[in-house]
Amino acid sequence: DLDPGTVDLLREHGMPVYYGDATRPALLHAAGCADAKLFVIATDSTTHSIRIAGAVRQHHPHVKIVSRAYDVRQAHILRGEGVDETVCDVNGGGRARGRASLIALGYDPYRAERAMKRFERHEGETQRMLFEALGDPTRTLQVARQRTADLGRLLEADSESEDTTRDSAWSTSAAIEAARD
Repeated sequence: DLDPGTVDLLREHGMPVYYGDATRPALLHAAGCADAKLFVIATDSTTHSIRIAGAVRQHHPHVKIVSRAYDVRQAHILRGEGVDETVCDVNGGGRARGRASLIALGYDPYRAERAMKRFERHEGETQRMLFEALGDPTRTLQVARQRTADLGRLLEADSESEDTTRDSAWSTSAAIEAARD
């Protein structure tokens, strides 16, 4: 980390943390990157994330890299620079709001969570397909249209196949109510 306060705080809690720029090979070595299986980049700077990913990829090509990205555009940039997986800040908040919205509409929390997991799988595959089509506007549009239609069918099938108000799998209050009936 580049923030001395964060480093001190984490060290006070017994966490192994290093102060410095993760693009420096000496820091990567000191932190044990040579033996690592995974490197997680959590900086909010896309430029710095790209530089860190490049250093890790250059000096430790065996390491898988997961990086924070603000949005899908930044995720695509990072994937193009060798990052194996990205997690978008914007999408995470959107998914949490989606789950909360389903619950507000009467979905049981378990069913809402399952619906969000299905959406996440669909969205992950869509983003991989769009990344592969990057640079080809015609193919990008085809993928976007097809995946939008697929999502529509997925959501329609989901709403037709499940009673969203009767599953008490994760809801103790719903289970208690069901037991009383």
